[in-house]
Amino acid sequence: MKKDIKLIFEDSSEMNVSYGTQVRDILKELNDDQVIALRINGEAVNADYEIIEDGYVNYITVSDRIGKKIYINGLKYIYIKAVKEYFGEKTQVYIKHSLGKGLYTEIDTKK
Repeated sequence: MKKDIKLIFEDSSEMNVSYGTQVRDILKELNDDQVIALRINGEAVNADYEIIEDGYVNYITVSDRIGKKIYINGLKYIYIKAVKEYFGEKTQVYIKHSLGKGLYTEIDTKK
């Protein structure tokens, strides 16, 4: 039996969602470019997380410590995907360390 789940956000707004709704669907509905993830009942959850109980929701933005990590990891993923698409799937990408506000990487295209 599916039931409605009540979510209360940090700005005191409320949202009712269906049992099993994924966080990605809630983020789409919020339509706020600043919010990149959610913390539900104090726990940061991924986009595939399914809502199964009522809860309190806090926004995670790029200005938050965890939000910045999520954003940077997303950029790394896109970078690696682009390099492999351009040079081929056998290409190895090594992200070594930060360099100023950027990252130092090495690309090995040897087959």
